Amino acid sequence: MTLATGLFILCAFALSIAVNGLLLRFLRTLGTKNQEAKLQVRWSAQTKPTIGGISFFTGFLFSFLFAALVIDDPLMPMSAQVAILIASTLGFVMGLADDAFNTKPLLKFLAQIACGLILAFGGITIDLGVGRALDMFFTVLWVITLMNSLNMLDNMDGVSSSVALTILGAIWFVLPTGSVVSLICLGMMLTIGAFLVFNWHPSSMYMGDSGSQLIGVMVAAMTLVYAQGELSFIPAGGASLFVGLILLCFTTLCDTAVVTSSRLMSKRSPFVGGRDHTTHNLSYLGLKDNLIAFIYFVWNILNATLAIFLLTYTKEGITRWLLGVVLYMLLVFISFLIVSRKNLHKGKYTY
Repeated sequence: MTLATGLFILCAFALSIAVNGLLLRFLRTLGTKNQEAKLQVRWSAQTKPTIGGISFFTGFLFSFLFAALVIDDPLMPMSAQVAILIASTLGFVMGLADDAFNTKPLLKFLAQIACGLILAFGGITIDLGVGRALDMFFTVLWVITLMNSLNMLDNMDGVSSSVALTILGAIWFVLPTGSVVSLICLGMMLTIGAFLVFNWHPSSMYMGDSGSQLIGVMVAAMTLVYAQGELSFIPAGGASLFVGLILLCFTTLCDTAVVTSSRLMSKRSPFVGGRDHTTHNLSYLGLKDNLIAFIYFVWNILNATLAIFLLTYTKEGITRWLLGVVLYMLLVFISFLIVSRKNLHKGKYTY
């Protein structure tokens, strides 16, 4: 570890702790005035400030500027760096507006599409070998999916932030040392880690939509950069790439899939909040909030570890691994869905 890296780690973590502490002291009501309309989707009925996203954005800007000033990265063209900056800023601003004013869902959706297009036109796209237009379509779909799934998973103390931390940690682990994206990824990990000090159960603040939308953009961007073949550290392609990326983010994607499926089965809109998430269903089984957050943290570490193995596997027998991983994800999804439906029929939650 170089002196510059050590100084960066110290400053990034200390900055995030300081920003969160100051915001919590002086802005206790920020993002709370409209919380009455959101109590049905919050596991805790206690009103708390949704200010975590501000520290996320501060940490992101610090990391981005530090990387831009210190690192000359030939693997990351300026267009891609600017795309990450603009898309992340847009996600944060849109989320902050939603925290403050409860904006229309259509406006948020359009902003998410814009974030995906900005990344795609900046050269950060998934390459599935199906043509430029379809690759860009799946890139935008991936960005929208992650922005929404991380937002939906932010329903219990420490869960969404710890899951995002482990996803970024896995990506940082395999990124080239000294690259721009590696330093940005590390900075966001430190920022989220500092936020967890305030967000672990019992929490004193929420990340809010400003936090979940920003983190969604960052996770999407980092996973796409992680998967781009020209960076030459991921040999997987095609089905391996597709399955590996899903597995890397499976913890949050599984929650979204279960919630969406359960609501559609009950002829309810999947876009209306409720207490039917995978985290809630574990709580109905008797698990405590802090234990659930820890389970999701460990579960995502296991998923991320398996995803790295799958994406870097170069020997024969990859088809068997792919089938095994797909079967594993299907079994977990079906198991959660069965538990959710049983809890619904038992009256643990209602639509």
